[in-house]
Amino acid sequence: MGPRTVGVGLLGCGTVGGTLARTLQSDHERLLRETGLDFSLRRVVVRDADKSREGVPSTLLSTRWEDLLSPEIQVVVEVAGGAGPTFEILKRLIVGGKHIVTANKVVVSEHGDELLDLARRHRRWVGFEASVGAGVPVLHLVREALAGTPVSRVVGILNGTTNYILTRMEECSETQEAALRSAQRAGFAEADPSMDLDGVDAAQKAAILATLLTRQVVHGRDVPTEGIRQVTASDIASARRFQCSLRLLALITCEASDLEVRVHPCLVPSRHPLASVRDQQNAVWVESPLSGPLLLSGLGAGGGPTTSALLADLVDIGWHLGVFEDAAPPWESVGRLRLRPSGESVRRNYLRFAVADQAGVIGEVTTILGSHGISIESVHAGVEDGSSGEGTLEILTDDSRERDMADAVKACEALAQVLGPCRRIRCL
Repeated sequence: MGPRTVGVGLLGCGTVGGTLARTLQSDHERLLRETGLDFSLRRVVVRDADKSREGVPSTLLSTRWEDLLSPEIQVVVEVAGGAGPTFEILKRLIVGGKHIVTANKVVVSEHGDELLDLARRHRRWVGFEASVGAGVPVLHLVREALAGTPVSRVVGILNGTTNYILTRMEECSETQEAALRSAQRAGFAEADPSMDLDGVDAAQKAAILATLLTRQVVHGRDVPTEGIRQVTASDIASARRFQCSLRLLALITCEASDLEVRVHPCLVPSRHPLASVRDQQNAVWVESPLSGPLLLSGLGAGGGPTTSALLADLVDIGWHLGVFEDAAPPWESVGRLRLRPSGESVRRNYLRFAVADQAGVIGEVTTILGSHGISIESVHAGVEDGSSGEGTLEILTDDSRERDMADAVKACEALAQVLGPCRRIRCL
């Protein structure tokens, strides 16, 4: 039996699309030898077909997405990005009989349930490994390697841009603005980095991962999210003082009756493996009562890592062509778990107050915390300037409910000896 030919169409040809197109052609013999699949790039749909693209024959270029409906194409790889129009095109392609591979976290996080349901009804497959973690095969781990294994918690560094910025602030003493410029020069940050800095990118990825973990629909817009815009050099110094690193984390906690999904900066103890994840790397820490803790790490963005994930889905679909048409893919959302309200979240916290350098202020703050049921793990107090009459009070708490912590902080801020808003950072 000879190799199976897989006709591939490409929607979009930027950094990632160009890398994939060149790989399918330059590595054709290796892929054929290792997978038994004869990948043939049939069409590349772009906005400007007159623009030269290295390694992509001009005869393959088109500006009409309808060309991807050609019977020569079995799988369409979408790397165009965007939401509304791209989503509509993907639906038309599925109805037209095409399997889909996508790196589009926006579409998957906001419309994945509809897209996957449509694919199931039309006996087609949607591969989206590249939408979370790029070169870190976390979706494969959850969907296949841990199939049948209960997962209690997932903690992830899912955005390479913010991790690069926080690493530069920590290791090079750069301001956030300088670290962002470094990231942009290195190609790790967009000209408009809002999706990264505000935590939206990480929240979309967390929603995809949570949906796959629980088979309950979670949208990115439903994930409580805090980005890194407020992180300062003082926060980095405080983290170091408490033997921690500061990271933007996605946290997913799975319980029998509800599900918690959050994205926010966290103090990560130096002994935890996630504290050593540096620069643009992504990492996912998975906890299971059966397997114990697992760690996956690697490059989370860029043409190479994303192409690696796209290829994995292409190969998977290629191996199963003819099977999906006879049986629905193993995906069906089974409803919507209760998303735990923000106020019920339980976590350790770091608090920093600017206070008057007066006797009794520590006692007043700690008394208020105690009255709200918040236990204290450690306290550090220091004087900012001997002549200013001001000091800093830092407190590390034990686990406490989000609602109780918010009420306690508000009460502390009302004290005359507290000179400004509390800086609060959650702890892993």
